[in-house]
Amino acid sequence: MVKLIKSFIAIALVISSILIAPSLAFSQGSSSPQPPAGAVVTLDGKALFTIQKKSLSSSPERRAQTIKERITAFADDRSIPIDSLWTKDIEDSILVGAGDKILIYVSDEDAKLVGKSRQELTKQYLQTIKDAVLQYREERSTRSLVLAAIYAVVATIALILAIVIWQWKGGASRINAWLNSQRYTRIPSIRIQNFELLSADRITDLCIWLVGLIRSIVALIILYAYFSFV
Repeated sequence: MVKLIKSFIAIALVISSILIAPSLAFSQGSSSPQPPAGAVVTLDGKALFTIQKKSLSSSPERRAQTIKERITAFADDRSIPIDSLWTKDIEDSILVGAGDKILIYVSDEDAKLVGKSRQELTKQYLQTIKDAVLQYREERSTRSLVLAAIYAVVATIALILAIVIWQWKGGASRINAWLNSQRYTRIPSIRIQNFELLSADRITDLCIWLVGLIRSIVALIILYAYFSFV
């Protein structure tokens, strides 16, 4: 009976060791150091790729921010075509640029961290930048056209309303009519002793002329503002 119990315990220990060993190996493997999370490079809030390696004294975050600013400047400058993107090998890195501007450099360390060759990672970055900038420009072109159309409609409505209000509230004709009605009552002549410098008629006509001039100036200002706005 004792031998049977000992045999049972021995078998249990063997089975336990077989089951526990893989678990320990897995836990040890999972605790191995992982590559740093890095900093994401974005364009207009959209993620492009992640920078994991620092550059000299710049942290991954600072490096990602610099790359973001360069790509954004390239995207905003429509004088630099999409096809002007280029790459250039220098020692252990590959430069990616547009026109005469450098956007990013891809080093062997960058590629090693993501398990790719330097050339493969550069090709991926290049295509990502190209697609993102193209979409960025297209979205802003469409948005600009829509906003321009809205501005034109609003400006036209404002112009029509200004003209209607100007006429509805009397405008120059009613002012002129009122001036004529006051020609010999509230509008006196200007005299120095017995010498008449300006008669009431002349003053009234001058006021009517000034009203017409002001009306023309206002109309020109409205038209100028309209065409400038549109």
